[in-house]
Amino acid sequence: GLGPFKYYYRQNDTALTDSIYTELLTIKVESVAVDTTQVIKNIKGPMEMPFHWGEILHYIVAISVCLLLLALFLWWLKTRKKPAEIMQTASRPAHESSMEELEALQQKELWQKGRYKEYQIEVSDIIRTYIEKRFSVPAMELTSDETLHHFSGKRLSVEAIEKLEYILLLADTVKFAKAVPLGTEHELSMKYAKDFVNMTKQIVDTSSAKDEKEREEMP
Repeated sequence: GLGPFKYYYRQNDTALTDSIYTELLTIKVESVAVDTTQVIKNIKGPMEMPFHWGEILHYIVAISVCLLLLALFLWWLKTRKKPAEIMQTASRPAHESSMEELEALQQKELWQKGRYKEYQIEVSDIIRTYIEKRFSVPAMELTSDETLHHFSGKRLSVEAIEKLEYILLLADTVKFAKAVPLGTEHELSMKYAKDFVNMTKQIVDTSSAKDEKEREEMP
């Protein structure tokens, strides 16, 4: 048992203190009753919980999504075009598009309708754009003299440079000097533009390119 505990306390409205004891506290401890007539058994093992698919369903879904993304990525790597192939399909030879634009301009018959200034400017712009694509010369930003200077003494034949000079200078006289060319001059400007493109177009050896592609695809 536990002996009594002593507590001190102060009497009301006085400075006097007194003490008090608790009663004796008796604690009784008893062991578990054992039936000695029965066989003694081992401690019971852990219980097995039943299996539920719902507990791992989110893991299955996550793994499936990862496998699907991996399969899509591998498919993209296999089917995507190489940069060279993209460039080949996305861009056409400069001379093809330029010739089409010249033909379309000729069909408009602008100078025959009195719109000779618009006609000459378009001829000049088509040739300047062709020069940018074909020779990487910023002809649209340069003057006619600066453009011709890029080809002086190199890269082009004398005949090609003369035809280019005629196209650019005629357009300049119409645009800045307000000149009114003759019909034959308009026709000659178109002819020289087509001649210039045909004389300077880049020839692609398709047979060698095909052979090279076949060699790359060989195991």
